[in-house]
Order: sequence, then C-alpha cells, then structure tokens
Amino acid sequence: MRRSDWQEIRDAIYEALSNYDCDVYYHHPTNDGQCGYFAITINEDYDEDDIDYCLQNVMDEYDLWIDDEVEDDEDIDLCASWDN
Repeated sequence: MRRSDWQEIRDAIYEALSNYDCDVYYHHPTNDGQCGYFAITINEDYDEDDIDYCLQNVMDEYDLWIDDEVEDDEDIDLCASWDN
C-alpha cells in the first residue's frame, strides 16, 4: 500500500467520525501474516452501533472489516485483509 493510500483511508475514518473525539493510527502488516489495520480510539463515551453506522461507508469503500475478537482492547480495529 502506498503511503498516500493509508493516509487517505485514515482521513476518511476521521471524517466519518467527525462527531467524536478520536485518534486513528495505521499499523502496517507484519511478516508473520497479520494484516494491516487502523486502530481507532474514541476518547469519550460512545454507542457501538452508532460507530458501526458512521464507519459503514468507509468500510464498504475501502474493503475494511471490524475485528471484534479482542474484547479487552479499548480500540476499534478496522482490518484491511488486502494489506498483508
């Protein structure tokens, strides 16, 4: 993935969550097969269904999916299965 690509997606995530105080970080894929992903930290109380709704267009446009397997992680992880 070109640098501008992940920055474009990060900006789209920020725009989709513009009503929330949040931080978005991109993590590159690892050599052991873990795909690249965007870790989103919401710095305020939020409704999970509302976040899912806000992110749906970004997930559809950039072929991302929410990794909800890690329950103790406070971040929302959007995985990019095409980036591994």
